[in-house]
Amino acid sequence: MDEANGCTSTAEVEVTLDMNVPVINILPPATLTCKEAEITIDASSSSTGNNFQYEWVSQNGNIVSGQNTLLPTVDEPGNYELIILNNDNGCESSSSIIVDEDVELPSVDAGPTFELNCNLTEINLVGNTDVAIGQFTAVWSTNNGSIASGGQSLAPAINAPGVYQLEILNTETGCSNTDEVTVTENVLQDFDFEKQEPSCLNPSGILEFTGVQGGLSPFTYSVNNGQSFFIAVHLPNLPAGTYDLVVTDANGCTLSDVAYLSDPPEVQVFLEAQAILQLGDSYQLNALTSLPDSEIETVEWTPNETLSCIDCLNPLATPVQQTSYEVKVTSKDGCSATATTALFVQKNINIFVPNAFSPNGDGTNDLLLIYAGGNGILKINSFLIFSRWGESVFQQFNFPPNDPQYGWNGKHKGELMDPAVFVWFAEVELIDGSTRLLEGGVTLIR
Repeated sequence: MDEANGCTSTAEVEVTLDMNVPVINILPPATLTCKEAEITIDASSSSTGNNFQYEWVSQNGNIVSGQNTLLPTVDEPGNYELIILNNDNGCESSSSIIVDEDVELPSVDAGPTFELNCNLTEINLVGNTDVAIGQFTAVWSTNNGSIASGGQSLAPAINAPGVYQLEILNTETGCSNTDEVTVTENVLQDFDFEKQEPSCLNPSGILEFTGVQGGLSPFTYSVNNGQSFFIAVHLPNLPAGTYDLVVTDANGCTLSDVAYLSDPPEVQVFLEAQAILQLGDSYQLNALTSLPDSEIETVEWTPNETLSCIDCLNPLATPVQQTSYEVKVTSKDGCSATATTALFVQKNINIFVPNAFSPNGDGTNDLLLIYAGGNGILKINSFLIFSRWGESVFQQFNFPPNDPQYGWNGKHKGELMDPAVFVWFAEVELIDGSTRLLEGGVTLIR
């Protein structure tokens, strides 16, 4: 309005508003799983152009890449917000999306333990999972067992003890979990036995089962190849023979072995049947036996009066008359045997009296002696010498033979006798107490 002239005028201004607000369109994201550890959020159908600026933000997620794009990559569940700014008009839009995660491990149960034995050599394991049928795979493995069949099922057949692992894989999420079960084996592995052989002191033997290894008690025992069983491990009163041993456990599993009970060894003793010796001589007896020295308990000789030892195998015998000796050898287990021998004693008197002597002092043949060989003569009871007229010129009593101090020097009453023929008589006593009368003639010469 012009106040000066009172006119009024009007001017119009046209204002145009740019209301181009960014459009945001986010597709439903995939779920994070064990096999999809990263996903891409797809907002590619949102507003695009060089005038738009993009930014993703999350308080509880994690953006791996593409934070300023419409296709970010994330690896954590959470709330993700997209902000788009129109740089031309400053308009801004935002929208958020939730990324879920499914990484729950599938349940897996390898099942109960089992124990194999001789009658149960193969069993089926009992695996289990809560994953729906058709959405999982099952795989069994073992380092020390043996899978006979069905290794990709929940119930495989196995035929050896060991540790078995079951892996369940959720094919939807890729998550897997494992469990294991131990299968043991309880079978008879071995057993020992001790034996006591029959002996002459105890003609019955004993078998005793010891050291059963493995198996399930209680055990039973047989010595006749299973024809009869006993709960006792100590089985006495068994004669010599072969025994088929069997041990059976509570599962009916068996082990076998063989035991031999031998008859006591026969004792044998040998002696020379007979021998001849002269009176006064000794004879070496030698008893030969089948027993080693370490197994000999006793040695007994009868009669034992003329033996050098009565408990040895080789005594020295000095009989004075015909004698039968018996030796009895007894082993440490009471077995014995005997043998006999007969010693015949000949009483041939070995007496020598010279038929001439020369008592002239030359040191040769100066004495008339009674000489005796061997050991059969105990003593000379009497030695009498007479002249041819019957006069006693020398006598000695109770002296040993072969002793010069009891010889005649050719003198009578201190005078040397003239050369002549003399008669002598002798009574000889043998070691067995008997006597012999001997006589002869001797010539005294110069």
